[in-house]
Amino acid sequence: MKGADMRQRLLRPLAAVAAFFACSTAYASCADDLAAGVDLWQEPNDTIAAILEPDCYAWQLFVGLNWPGDPANQAADPSAVLGGEGSATWELWRNVRTGSAGEVFNIAGSDPGPWLLAGAPLVARSSSDVDTQPIQQLAFFDGLAVPQIDEVFPVGVNETRMNESTYTFVRQNGLYSLEGLQSAFDPTSGVMNFPGNAKEIKARWREITEAEKPRYHWTTITADGAQKTYGLTALHITTKDLPNWFWATFEHIDNRESEVAGGIAGHEGWLDPSIDAYTCPTQPTGCDKSPAVVSGTKWENYILRGTQIDFTDGRGRPKVLANSIIERGFQRTSSCITCHSRAAYDSAGQMNPIFLPTPRRTGPVGSPNPNWFFTGDVTTRMQTDFVWAFIRACSSASTDRCR
Repeated sequence: MKGADMRQRLLRPLAAVAAFFACSTAYASCADDLAAGVDLWQEPNDTIAAILEPDCYAWQLFVGLNWPGDPANQAADPSAVLGGEGSATWELWRNVRTGSAGEVFNIAGSDPGPWLLAGAPLVARSSSDVDTQPIQQLAFFDGLAVPQIDEVFPVGVNETRMNESTYTFVRQNGLYSLEGLQSAFDPTSGVMNFPGNAKEIKARWREITEAEKPRYHWTTITADGAQKTYGLTALHITTKDLPNWFWATFEHIDNRESEVAGGIAGHEGWLDPSIDAYTCPTQPTGCDKSPAVVSGTKWENYILRGTQIDFTDGRGRPKVLANSIIERGFQRTSSCITCHSRAAYDSAGQMNPIFLPTPRRTGPVGSPNPNWFFTGDVTTRMQTDFVWAFIRACSSASTDRCR
């Protein structure tokens, strides 16, 4: 290669980087937006913030999605204030659980209908709207030939919800049924591709006392005719701001200590420190505080445990991110992005197992393994764009809840 050509080839990546930062000089920082406090109710979509200020962007999402919602429109209420009464905006999104109000995947595998519901779901819920454990924990125990429950799980319930963009993609492409997944199986592309403003949340609730209510975002759940109060104890937020999605997880500060150390029954505590470069810019590791934007509200009791935008760090070491409640039992081998990369199904519509086969309940970390999707050079499993919810898709012949 001639010298001039070589120089041009070497300089081309540098020019691209320079162009990126030249464009980014006009970028209004996430920190400035939060400090200004303007239109914080709006659902954020910001790829640059997700890359350059991931921890700040996590809080921007936290504020926007937890803004009090307008049930009639299943959206944020601009006239409300953060920390006000009523359901958070994400609680008005569509519930993936079969048999729930506003279900995405119903028993008949039929069209779940338009986004707006007649009589939109409110804060009050019933036991049919929630799972007893996160889907990965349910899948783990389902997979045991002989149940080996040698631990006490924190008592509570779990739910997963899709925003309008995610739900619309599922519905328009007929992906709400097993037959729809089979029809969409495309070994040529091998992947789904959700729109850039797609979002999902996964929430965990635990029963709380009347005295605890001021420190929690709470809801009521009716089971066997009795209504009980549950406080939000953990919240995963995932967004398609990036090709491999943006991942953030939050926990209530009461989760920090293990049961052994005097914490809540069944809790194993935070095995790894929280990391939050937005709230604690000089010492992000071990940051167990919340930022000023939520100060004085119930939300100040929630801590950003961390964010994730890549499989590995700059030296190739796997990155991990865990929520001590949702990933209880495998915090040290939990990588949101790697686990969700395994979300894929075969031509019959059967999903990959969530956990690796050995050792017991070990989550995958690091870069995806091509063998999860290919046999040789042939695509045998179609990746569902990091969305595990399709594990709940029912056949039109189903007569009972599929998951």
